[in-house]
Amino acid sequence: MTRVDDEDVREFNEGLELMKANNLTAAIEKFRMAASKGVDRPMEHYALAVALYRNEGYAEAKNEMERFLQMSPADNQHVRKAKSILPIIEAKLTQEARSKDAKNRLSDNEPYNQALNAYLRGDYEAALEAFQKARKSFSDNKHVYNNLGLTYLALKNHKMAVVCFGKALAFDPEFLDARNNLGLAWLDYGAAKAKESFESILEADADFFDALVNLASLCYRQGDMPRARQLWERAHAIRPDDPQVKRNLEIFR
Repeated sequence: MTRVDDEDVREFNEGLELMKANNLTAAIEKFRMAASKGVDRPMEHYALAVALYRNEGYAEAKNEMERFLQMSPADNQHVRKAKSILPIIEAKLTQEARSKDAKNRLSDNEPYNQALNAYLRGDYEAALEAFQKARKSFSDNKHVYNNLGLTYLALKNHKMAVVCFGKALAFDPEFLDARNNLGLAWLDYGAAKAKESFESILEADADFFDALVNLASLCYRQGDMPRARQLWERAHAIRPDDPQVKRNLEIFR
């Protein structure tokens, strides 16, 4: 019979392999399972903190990293690395708090709400006018520029859409929704830049569903059937009931 500590080590090692493959969600789950076996090891907290940090779970990452440092008084490479990462995590938490505050203020902005309603009912000209008004009060808000980009995209003005998504990313380079939208906007200009956008998202988050689907569709259009199938299968594993992905996979059966 497998001992509890053996199960703990196995789960931990599997988590490390998943993290190397950039499958952060699964790695986090493995590290949590390892911790649940009842053996409280410092490296489990460290590995979980790193995975959470890379997966943008900053609040929990901070707690796990601080726990690791409490359990590891001796100086070593992991302690030094943890001490270097912790200020970055704290800065990310501050940035998140500011972004949340800005988003809350944005939700109270009448032109912005008018723009969202107009966009949802398909009145893109009205949405464009209202988003432009909202931008006057929120000239440094990534959500305003992202939604403005989506409106330009709906109006088939791909050049302005690229400009707006680029501005959203200038305010937050890790804004993956805007990067995905930028990829869609680039499709009419050339597949290379679109592909670059989708690939960069998957480097940051291997489970980003829309990027998987969009890159798969692009690969299919380019005739790269093995890559398209692989990407759609990964998307299917994330959302097994998505009808479009299921239809696309039928091509290969």
